[in-house]
Amino acid sequence: MGMEYYDSCPWSDECKDHRLAPAVALSKAGIPCVVWAEDALAFIRFVPTCLFSLQLFVPDELLDRATSILTTTYSFQSADPPEAWCEYPMFDRTTPSCYPRSVSLSTTAPEESLHSDDPRQIWLHPQSFFSFDVRDTSLSVTLDQFPNTVRFPTRPAFLDTLFTVMLESPIGFRHHKFHGTMMTYYGYLLQYTMRGPIILPSGELGPAHKKALCEVEEENRPYFRHLLYRHAGSKMTLAEATEERREIMRKLGKGPEVNRPLPRDVAAVEARKAKAAGSATVTQSLPNAT
Repeated sequence: MGMEYYDSCPWSDECKDHRLAPAVALSKAGIPCVVWAEDALAFIRFVPTCLFSLQLFVPDELLDRATSILTTTYSFQSADPPEAWCEYPMFDRTTPSCYPRSVSLSTTAPEESLHSDDPRQIWLHPQSFFSFDVRDTSLSVTLDQFPNTVRFPTRPAFLDTLFTVMLESPIGFRHHKFHGTMMTYYGYLLQYTMRGPIILPSGELGPAHKKALCEVEEENRPYFRHLLYRHAGSKMTLAEATEERREIMRKLGKGPEVNRPLPRDVAAVEARKAKAAGSATVTQSLPNAT
């Protein structure tokens, strides 16, 4: 069975109306927002993905107000961090959240009263977590039937956001579940918005992929190029990609993150601790040489 591509949105206008009603409510209250994740991929990039939690970026200073509006205007209440936010215990036994400052909302409405396309969960993210300026309209586009303050990332902005949070972890350490989710979004953009061969027989990138590479910020191009060429043998660790990104940013005079400590690899620390504990156990079990 082959891939199915779309040249128009695979979701109906009715679906969009129901899915984005909370975003419209924020817009009417004077809170700009950017739609993220599956809804943005489906409605703007025509990716035939399932729709899960509605994810919205809002200005940091308006996060509490946005939460209040959605819990009073709609039948939503604050919820505990969902499992999708929590790290796999095999990598970190404390299962930390990848979104320590985001708000998770769950509907309190009876299931029978909801339309099939109404979001059951909403995740509100402070824009600074994703280094995305909601008010910078050069980073986003609109849909005709919605207010111009309900916006969606352009493809370059979507890709830049993904590369930024994957390489410069906003929480200071590598979160494997979060990284996997971001790579899923990247895979959707790669598969559905860059058609044709990735690498030509000459070894050059295909036209669609070369265009996409040129569209992203200069500091994100080495990692993007690595991802495009990795099936052809490209080797680059996340630490190496982060260092190269920072070096380019230093030359460009961009970004405070260039002087931050590199993101920690908690899984590697856990593995070292386990190895050390195992070695200690073996040592203690050895008979005395005397």
